[in-house]
Amino acid sequence: MARKNPHRPFQPDAAQMELFPQISGNTINGLDEPDGRPPRIVYWAPDPDDIPHGALQYYFYGRSAQEPAFGVARGNARKFSTCRCLTSPPSRS
Repeated sequence: MARKNPHRPFQPDAAQMELFPQISGNTINGLDEPDGRPPRIVYWAPDPDDIPHGALQYYFYGRSAQEPAFGVARGNARKFSTCRCLTSPPSRS
């Protein structure tokens, strides 16, 4: 028999839930739009102020700052990140 999971049922942090924007990631990325297009950044933007979910990204940074290893890993990831949000399809030259 499986052990009882002490994290069930999961209850999200109310402070975090208050930070969710009115727009969903599905809407940001065009779910059900008739024409395809490149995806846009929903979370983990180089600058959280540039995205609707930026407040959540800052929330995570604040929570993860309590664990030094997360900060180290995030700093290492920034060194190698070249991700940029496309606003139009790349040219085909």
